[in-house]
Amino acid sequence: MDKKTKKELEGLGIGVASAVIVGVLATTVRKMQKEGKLNKREGEKIIKNTMAQVNAASTKYAGEAQEQVDKVLKASVKASPFATKKEIRDLNAKMDKLMKMQKAGAKKSGRRR
Repeated sequence: MDKKTKKELEGLGIGVASAVIVGVLATTVRKMQKEGKLNKREGEKIIKNTMAQVNAASTKYAGEAQEQVDKVLKASVKASPFATKKEIRDLNAKMDKLMKMQKAGAKKSGRRR
């Protein structure tokens, strides 16, 4: 598996992984508090610090993912065969010019359109 695909798959699971990490951590901290290995303040601090790290990682990944999406969209739009506004205006101007020429020619020949 290439690095890009691997990173995308890892990022896809970051939300699920975050929830699992926090759930397991909270359970472990509660267990350690009941056993007297941690007091309430220490447990809250561990959970708070871990949540901050998980949120930072999620935010970083979200930013990187958005950059990739933007890059792909820009490349897709650039490669698309759609006309630009300028090209449409130019084409409309040419069509108007041809219509005027056609009307002028019809008047000269005595035909009406």
